[in-house]
Amino acid sequence: MGGGGRTGTGEIASSRDECRCRAILSNNVPFHPIRRKDVAQELLAPEELQDKIGNRGRIVSWAPQQEVLKHPSVVAFLTHCGWNSTTESMSVSVPMICRPLISDQMGTSRYVCDVWKVGVKVEVKKQLKRGNVQAAITRLMEGKEGEEVRERMKDLRHAVKKCTNEGGTSDVALQHLVGFSA
Repeated sequence: MGGGGRTGTGEIASSRDECRCRAILSNNVPFHPIRRKDVAQELLAPEELQDKIGNRGRIVSWAPQQEVLKHPSVVAFLTHCGWNSTTESMSVSVPMICRPLISDQMGTSRYVCDVWKVGVKVEVKKQLKRGNVQAAITRLMEGKEGEEVRERMKDLRHAVKKCTNEGGTSDVALQHLVGFSA
């Protein structure tokens, strides 16, 4: 997979997933879920893993993303910035921690972080580092920047709803597309 980074104990993380997993587990914030159960279990024995997680979260191999994002306890979303994930996050007003990987995800991340300002980017130079993931989580969860991001996300959610409601620009475009293909 590549893209590993240094872990808190000095060893090199073998993958981006492992680096993200270690950062989330070591950051003292609640989470749900880490979808790569296999990666998380490689880091620690199952009983050690559950001890480390405690009541802060759980690790599952799959979760219905839209349902998870809708849950009132979700306050941030660590995402690669695929368009579907981005729109799902915006539609339920969940700020994003952006870690784009390829092509269109880079542009989407720029819009999320620099134009709409409804997320923060994980800084990556040559490789993903655990501390950078932790710093992005902290930026979004604490302080004025996080508050401003959450407020802008609420405003953006209203704009998204306006566009997607009946008669909105997205609804009209979809109706034209459906009419065109019929």
